[in-house]
Amino acid sequence: VKHIEDFIDVAKILYTLNQNLSFTVIGPVGDDAYFEMIKKKCSSLGLNTVVQFVGSRTQDELVHMYQSASVFLNTSLTHSMDKTVLEAILCGCIPVTGNKAFVELLNEDWLYVQSASVEEYVKVVEKILTSDVSALQQKLKQRVIESHSLSTFASRIFKI
Repeated sequence: VKHIEDFIDVAKILYTLNQNLSFTVIGPVGDDAYFEMIKKKCSSLGLNTVVQFVGSRTQDELVHMYQSASVFLNTSLTHSMDKTVLEAILCGCIPVTGNKAFVELLNEDWLYVQSASVEEYVKVVEKILTSDVSALQQKLKQRVIESHSLSTFASRIFKI
């Protein structure tokens, strides 16, 4: 469901282009056989020291991790709104995803990758890493506050 193998492929390409990059997979993988396959893939691609698997984290730890990251690559294609994308935005981290639940929120800003392909993820992440994204960070944060915060919940539900 999470398509971590795509994340690993993106990491390999980006690391080949810029060896100052590092990558972190946060949260439990859930399936031991799948996790073993992912670790073997990292090893075969020479990414053992470049990709970290950190498991579950507290909310405070997540905030710090989001704030210290440049990009939040969400390769999950569940078609349901993953709160981690919204949390990343609120912490100033630019999200990239192919998850259809985020078309409306991210498509205008080229951060929604319709094909959900490794090549397109790489293109978008490269663009983020080579651009001044401060205005984009603020715009996305404002969108999340307006469309997804508890303070606007009642008016959105009841069209007040």
